[in-house]
Amino acid sequence: MFKKSGFTLIELVIVIILLGILGATAIPKFVGNDGFEAQAYRDQLLQLLKTVQQQAMSCDADCRSSRTTNLYACNKVVIDNNRFGIPDECGASLPDAYAVPHLGMSLAEANSSGLTFFLADMSPLGKVMTDIEFNSLGIVTDCPDSCTISVIGAQTLTIIIESQGYVHEG
Repeated sequence: MFKKSGFTLIELVIVIILLGILGATAIPKFVGNDGFEAQAYRDQLLQLLKTVQQQAMSCDADCRSSRTTNLYACNKVVIDNNRFGIPDECGASLPDAYAVPHLGMSLAEANSSGLTFFLADMSPLGKVMTDIEFNSLGIVTDCPDSCTISVIGAQTLTIIIESQGYVHEG
């Protein structure tokens, strides 16, 4: 009797589906992230800025007196050349690590990411660390016009803080 050799239609469909899943998940890890990491940290910084801004607008005198126990009452985000976050006890230094919820980028994340943060309109040449502090109106105190924060990685992404306090992607 003649025996047919080959694959059935179901076997071919399963192989195509498996190749599709492999192509969608594994191959981009070998090719590169195409700026995914920069976009993720830009989004994290954008959300942190908006959260601190909202806290600054809702924080009264009692809230501001508890700056060492309430991290958001500090009303500022510190950005240096390779990471960002809410400073320790409302000071100028960033802690090495952050607990959940993410209040910034840890030192380990900064070392592995290779990203650079640059404040085009606020950082004088050579200044490594910059404070972005919001007043009770939600406006950045040291930014009379608009401020641009660049997140530089595989691609350059920006965050713009308008003079009226509007924080958005660039």
